[in-house]
Amino acid sequence: MVEITSFVIADASPERVWSVLTDFGRYSEWHPYQTIDGKAEKFSSLRIVTRSLADRDSIEDARGVIITFQPCRRLAFFTGRPLLYSTRRFFELAPHGGGSLLKHGIRVGGVFGKRAFAAPQSKHGLQLYLQAFETALVRRVTTGTSGNSGSPNRRSRRRAKAGKT
Repeated sequence: MVEITSFVIADASPERVWSVLTDFGRYSEWHPYQTIDGKAEKFSSLRIVTRSLADRDSIEDARGVIITFQPCRRLAFFTGRPLLYSTRRFFELAPHGGGSLLKHGIRVGGVFGKRAFAAPQSKHGLQLYLQAFETALVRRVTTGTSGNSGSPNRRSRRRAKAGKT
C-alpha cells in the first residue's frame, strides 16, 4: 500500500471545515480537481470525477462509498477493487487553537495500485493534488471564496449558463 498524508491548519472551526468537506454539491465551486455526487452519510454511494491538475480535460470517473462518517471528526471514502486497484481518501479533524487541524491523505492499494505509485514521481504527483486541495479548502473555509483562481470547473460553468438561459 502507498500512503500520502498531509496536515493543514485552518483558521476556522472543525464544524465549518466539516460543512465544506461534506457539502459535495458545492465542490465544483471551490475544489480544484474533483466533483462528488452523493449524500454525505455512512455507506452512501458516491460518483467521484477527478480532473488532472495540468490538463483540465483529462478526467477519471469513479464510483465510491463512504466507509467512515463521524461528524466533525472523520470522513473516508473508498473507490476501486481491493485486490487490484483501490483508493481510500481520508480526512481527520481536530480543534487546534481557535481553528482546526486537518489530517488528510490517500491510500492506494492493490497489485496495480502499488505498481502505479512505486516511482517517487508518482508519489510527488499525489502530493501536488493534496497541496492544491489544501490551498482551496483553506481559502473556502476562511473566506468563503473559490479556490479555483477565478476559473470555475466545467460543472459550475454549465450551472451558471443554465441559470442565465
